[in-house]
Amino acid sequence: MEKINEQAVAASADSDVLEEFIHSNIDFILSCAGKHSGRFISTSDDEFSIAMYAFYEAVGSYRQGQGDFLPFAAMIIKRRLTDYYRKQSRFKDEHSIAPEVFSGTIDDESADTAQYEVQEKLTGRREPSAADEIEAVTEEFIPYGFSFMDLADCSPKASKTRSQCKEAVTCILKSPILLSSIRDSKTLPVKALSAQSKVSRKTIERHRKYIIAAVIILTGDYPILAEYMKYMKEGGTA
Repeated sequence: MEKINEQAVAASADSDVLEEFIHSNIDFILSCAGKHSGRFISTSDDEFSIAMYAFYEAVGSYRQGQGDFLPFAAMIIKRRLTDYYRKQSRFKDEHSIAPEVFSGTIDDESADTAQYEVQEKLTGRREPSAADEIEAVTEEFIPYGFSFMDLADCSPKASKTRSQCKEAVTCILKSPILLSSIRDSKTLPVKALSAQSKVSRKTIERHRKYIIAAVIILTGDYPILAEYMKYMKEGGTA
């Protein structure tokens, strides 16, 4: 177990080591996802994408000496899958068809809406999955010079640093000028952001990729990935 702990620490500091570490633990990730979902999970399932991202997150936030890595990673995976299932449950409740649609007790004013809902159900149109969102957001990251795989490596590890990154992201989200600058130049205006957010330039530069990724996810159409970043908009910490 000590060897795994050391590998996790090494993976958090080197993207090449990280990829190899993740690849060597695919079976563990699948096992955790399957255990929590109560069914067999393959690499094509949404649960695998959620669990793999959670594993990235665990690598980024793990501290040797505070327990073994694998139980810690399993806890993060379980937590993220629980959030995912909770969100899916809310989505089903919010998008279910009212009984009136099938009973015929529906007024003319809402007939068009009801017909659309029925057609949507019958055509079986699929909502975007976590894998779809990861693929799409990766395309957005490319012009900024990093990939989705880089996030675990550049994510803030200490709670104080996470709080500072949150301040920087919140500042950007509240500033149309900063947000526009990032979108147009494909770079992070470190000096201006530091001045407005009161976060040190060193912290912003060190976590540039993470801050940009959070902004892109929170301002884009990525509801599943945004669940991981929701603490940026809320009062708590991740």
